Amino acid sequence: MLEVLIGTGVRVGELLSLCNGDVEIAERSGKLTIRQTKHGGYREIPLTIDVRKALSNYLETHPKADDPNTPLWASTSGSLSHRSSVMRILNKYALLAGLERINPHALRHTFGRPFGRLVNAS
Repeated sequence: MLEVLIGTGVRVGELLSLCNGDVEIAERSGKLTIRQTKHGGYREIPLTIDVRKALSNYLETHPKADDPNTPLWASTSGSLSHRSSVMRILNKYALLAGLERINPHALRHTFGRPFGRLVNAS
């Protein structure tokens, strides 16, 4: 989930609405299909190799990976459907990595920026 947030720039609502059928992974390419964007649109997002690997590994353990209509973020205890759950997961791993608290929207803002703009050039 974190790799998808970091590597695609999707909004939390888009992340939570993904189903298994919205993920296409091939050996040298892949994409996420966002069926309902914030403004009612549709888009496809190409996946980097890191995101493809993370999603492939995740789908190997998914309880219903073969069902295209099952929510992507599902487990034996149900599907992940609340923004607060994403925040909790993000902050858990930020804490383990020794980072400050972070929110998913901050990851969206860092996605696609040229590296030089992230570094303080003073």
